[in-house]
Amino acid sequence: MNEASNRNAPIIVWWILWCATLGGLAAFYTFLKPSEASETSAALRFIPLAPFLAAVLVRWLILPRFHQRARAFPIFVVGVALSEACALMGIFLAPDLRTLYFILATLGLLQYLPIFAAGLEE
Repeated sequence: MNEASNRNAPIIVWWILWCATLGGLAAFYTFLKPSEASETSAALRFIPLAPFLAAVLVRWLILPRFHQRARAFPIFVVGVALSEACALMGIFLAPDLRTLYFILATLGLLQYLPIFAAGLEE
């Protein structure tokens, strides 16, 4: 075995990571409920949009530049984490908008569906 094959994550790992993140996101949304959804300040309401927009930029501007799985996998992980951060920040910073940020985070994760990984070079 050479070094490149040791660092290359099989496609099943991409799928497991993606599914686990989506399941964790649903669990966070279901079980982490604020005691009362109070009105948040205007400055805090839109902060959870930042990781969502960063995830969109990573997916459509940065990830397509990588043609090898070993190099694309860390970028994939960063994008998935940014998508999930949108919902987590929404739960704690803007509890009255937690459903909106959960939907945005789910859409952010859907764009990282690892069907594109099969077309990458090993």
